[in-house]
Amino acid sequence: MTGVNNALILGNLEYLCENGAEVIIRVPIIPAGMTDSPSDIRAIGEYIRVNLHGRIRWIELLPYNKLAKSKYTKKTAWRDHAPLKYSPGELEQQSNEYVAELCGILQCEGLTCFAEPV
Repeated sequence: MTGVNNALILGNLEYLCENGAEVIIRVPIIPAGMTDSPSDIRAIGEYIRVNLHGRIRWIELLPYNKLAKSKYTKKTAWRDHAPLKYSPGELEQQSNEYVAELCGILQCEGLTCFAEPV
């Protein structure tokens, strides 16, 4: 999504968990199959279950917020330099029911998941 490899971020997360930290993971879910497909959420759940040694307190799914649209119309470092494959201001918010389904996928992995209603 950002054009940057996340190996350092995942390595740091694994290090924290291996050394006893209890972590809360917040996952932005971008519509149109960017990060909100069931297979994406399933892969995240599997990674957490396999690699993070039960040290995750919970996962928060962050539904897409259309109110952020205005920031993509202004001249910003994000808009001018990010390798976007979609137009963020034109995406639709996920329904509360769909977000609940995604939480259910993580719960099937034995993980605790929350999401604020949109």
